[in-house]
Amino acid sequence: MVSQDSIGKNEKRALGWVFLTLFAMLIALGIYVKRVHHHPEMMTFFHLPAAVFLVLAFYQLSAKNRAAFMAERRRIREQNQEPQLESRAPVV
Repeated sequence: MVSQDSIGKNEKRALGWVFLTLFAMLIALGIYVKRVHHHPEMMTFFHLPAAVFLVLAFYQLSAKNRAAFMAERRRIREQNQEPQLESRAPVV
């Protein structure tokens, strides 16, 4: 049986690859417009959205690693919140 979490993770990963493909296509189109049609100013219209797609792609692709990192941070924070009575300084 496939859990709902793994389905969500697979969809996020697939969406990340779609964003990464869009990034590569926009970068290639920007270079094409600059070199072939001699419009370097048009490169900005392709490369700025490509930068957004790059950020979105790696945000989606790194979801599994970020979740593991946050779980580890949560575990460490809970360990450090255990009462440590002998280490407290006396109140004067």
